[in-house]
Amino acid sequence: MMQNKQVWRVPANVGIIVLAAGKGTRMKGLKFKVLRIIEGKPIIGWTCRLIDELKPELAVFVLSYKALQVKKAIETSSTRTNIVFTIQDIVEGTGAATMLGLRLMPQKIATVLVLTGDDSALYRPVTLKSLIEFHLKENNYSTFLTTSYKRPLGVGGLERDRQGNVVGVLTKDELIKQKVSPTEVVCGAFCFNRNWLDKNIKLLKKGKTGEYPLPGLIQIGASKREYVRTFQLPDKNEWNSVNTQVELACARRKKKILLNL
Repeated sequence: MMQNKQVWRVPANVGIIVLAAGKGTRMKGLKFKVLRIIEGKPIIGWTCRLIDELKPELAVFVLSYKALQVKKAIETSSTRTNIVFTIQDIVEGTGAATMLGLRLMPQKIATVLVLTGDDSALYRPVTLKSLIEFHLKENNYSTFLTTSYKRPLGVGGLERDRQGNVVGVLTKDELIKQKVSPTEVVCGAFCFNRNWLDKNIKLLKKGKTGEYPLPGLIQIGASKREYVRTFQLPDKNEWNSVNTQVELACARRKKKILLNL
């Protein structure tokens, strides 16, 4: 008689922080970016559905622009997850938002998954479960979800040293100048050892835009030989940057493909 294969579940001490504070000015129009509709749901609604499937100990949503509207959309979309909200009064980047969300995580949370709310609508639950499983199995300090492209994108890509360690992030122009191929793109899902994140996120420095970028942890880790590890996205349809109307249209096409698999 065939036995059922045991399903791997997200450990009880995993918490999730969702970054949903950015205004998304490049999208144009009156509707906030995470409230844009993809296949009948707002982007943040798909993120909530994903979180419900993962069943974390706690999910913290960091809000700012149009906070009441986003909060209502989240509460309408999620029914099975313990959720709390916090407001980022001054939007100072993904690093600052993560630090704010981390303050609400109880000490029993040992692993923190950070998701950017604007481009997490396409992930399948099994992908993020696999990311967490890999992170824990390898006992990593931090693990970034990535994908690869033959040509550099506007979001830039990872820099590696001669030993293959991730040591920084390069802009599109830098990637082209250094002839880096393929380009490794960070997809907006980051898994951290909670104690490591607590200690190092305080060391982030402001970037050229005046914000504290979460990928700045790459350089901080590399300086201590506590390198960021990467987990390759199994299907490129599961991620798309959503910063423009063109990218939104592309995300909509990819979601339709995923729903029909």
